[in-house]
Amino acid sequence: MMDWERRMLMPFKLLFFWIFWVLKGTQCEIPSVMVTCGFSQDCVLPCRFRPAGDEVIHWKKDSLHVHSYYHQADQLSNQDLQYNGRTALFKDQLLTLGNASLLLRHIKVQDKGRYQCSISTQMGSNESSVIVKVEAPVRSLDIEFTSMSGFEEVICSSRGIYPAPHIRWFTEPALLEPLKPTTRKTPDGQGLYSVDSRLKKLNIFSNYIYICAVNSLDGKQNWTASLKEQAIAGPEGQELAIPCVTPSKNLKNFILKWSFRSREKSSDILSYDSRSDTVLKQWQDAQVTKDSLLSGDGTLLLLNPKSTAHTGTYTCRYSVFETVLVIHTAVNITTPAGIIGRTEKESNTGVIIGVAISSLIVGALITAIVAVIIYRKRNKGKPTSPKNKQGGKDEEPAGESLQLNRLEE
Repeated sequence: MMDWERRMLMPFKLLFFWIFWVLKGTQCEIPSVMVTCGFSQDCVLPCRFRPAGDEVIHWKKDSLHVHSYYHQADQLSNQDLQYNGRTALFKDQLLTLGNASLLLRHIKVQDKGRYQCSISTQMGSNESSVIVKVEAPVRSLDIEFTSMSGFEEVICSSRGIYPAPHIRWFTEPALLEPLKPTTRKTPDGQGLYSVDSRLKKLNIFSNYIYICAVNSLDGKQNWTASLKEQAIAGPEGQELAIPCVTPSKNLKNFILKWSFRSREKSSDILSYDSRSDTVLKQWQDAQVTKDSLLSGDGTLLLLNPKSTAHTGTYTCRYSVFETVLVIHTAVNITTPAGIIGRTEKESNTGVIIGVAISSLIVGALITAIVAVIIYRKRNKGKPTSPKNKQGGKDEEPAGESLQLNRLEE
């Protein structure tokens, strides 16, 4: 072959060898799929093959034996203890559908990782891998004021989450200076996280809104919880509206709860569940309008408020898809001025009458005491009548008796 021919064929040879190594490398790679499993739930790890008889199936995670099957039966003598009683194959689908998928029950955080499915039959062998991710999503979010640390804070918290989420704070209206929350993410014995984020209360103005945002690492969940304070007052006996309106547009499935707290007691007022369209009432003198609820207005009406019974803090809590709204309303029920004036007048009159009666009683006692003292002074040193000594009746001189009678008069 001439040199010029070799030079012309060289690029084709290089291309052939490159294609050969690419195909060879592709054949050596183990195909893998990714599966997300919910914490404490059952999960299926997929694996397929072409049935040909004498199937031998091994499931492993790194060096751990998860599940084995051969001689048409499960072989679990080498199974790692952490998988004991938690694995199964779909045996009715092995020979008919070539389904060697593994059922892994009651998923734990420790189950995450790469699993290998190895299968050999009369026709040969093949392998595949499954990457398992474990997820425990946010189920609820709480936001509240607290003073446990010695100063007032806003606390945002949730529990039973995996992996640990991101937490951000912001306010409405927004502040120019950055917020400085303190956030802790603590795993429990199962590997699930409890998150606790605290922000010092900003005493700028009363209608300040604190907002806590919790976002999952994969971006699938975006929870928000907001907290607001307000104050209103109303006269005793007149209907009073305590406002609570949610800005959320998703009102298909929501729960509204009203509660009350004062120095003397704490109690639930009512709750509404849109899924069952029912209002559970605790107070007979409070109500919400169901027609307004469907538009996000959960305003509470106090029908006949009393000063002592209804003065306190009312809390409205909206729970809708990934959104929590909490509003604290300080309510002061005032007594009308006329009643206050009449009460004070009656009280003053009672005091005056009491003082007059007391003065009369004291004057009478003083007069009686003076009369007794004068009487004793006039009879001091007078001789005792002989008849009196012998047990007879005293006979007083007429002059002295007359003077004593005049004195007594």
